[in-house]
Amino acid sequence: MAPKKRKADPADPLAAEPAATNHHQEPPSSELKPRGTIYFPITDDPPEPGAEAAAEGEDGGGGDEEEEDIAKLLEPLSREQLVALLRTAAEASPATMAAVRRAADVDPASRKLFVHGLGWGAGADDLRSAFSRFGELEDCRVISDKQSGRSKGYGFVLFRSRRSADRALRRPQLQIGGRLAFCHLAASGPAPPSSQSQNPSSNTNTNSGTSNNAGATSSS
Repeated sequence: MAPKKRKADPADPLAAEPAATNHHQEPPSSELKPRGTIYFPITDDPPEPGAEAAAEGEDGGGGDEEEEDIAKLLEPLSREQLVALLRTAAEASPATMAAVRRAADVDPASRKLFVHGLGWGAGADDLRSAFSRFGELEDCRVISDKQSGRSKGYGFVLFRSRRSADRALRRPQLQIGGRLAFCHLAASGPAPPSSQSQNPSSNTNTNSGTSNNAGATSSS
């Protein structure tokens, strides 16, 4: 028969001591398993102190510098270059196109016409009657000679809208006071030389000059 094991007496200190010793005893160093090192990935280096404040300073004061730089870039450009740049921007941006149209509608240079080739008796009423068919008029006047009070053969018509002026420019020749008159944008400059013959003052000067020359020839 196998010998019976003796039960440990809880009251016996000698029997309890080996059990406590075995409970707290660590395994030999050869049996210890090495612990693996855990690495955490670092996506980015921490920002340097002061770099964040410098970035905020650039963002805060960059607007004025950009506007100033644009003005300096545009200043030396020619009129043709500026028009080309603005046209490209307006075609790409509806907001820019709307701003350009508003500026053109307000500017009198795009609504004011120069009319030449008028007769001696032509007045503001004649101009108003001829051009009111194209749209509402804001101003209409004929330039007269201060001494004689007669028309100098030209005048100005100012429409209230740019579209009305564009409609009038599609018909640059009109019968006004029984004469064929011409019109174009006043901002374009004086009348072309080819149409000066329609001005009664120029005709008179030409005729008088011819008469004087003829008289001088006959007297000689």
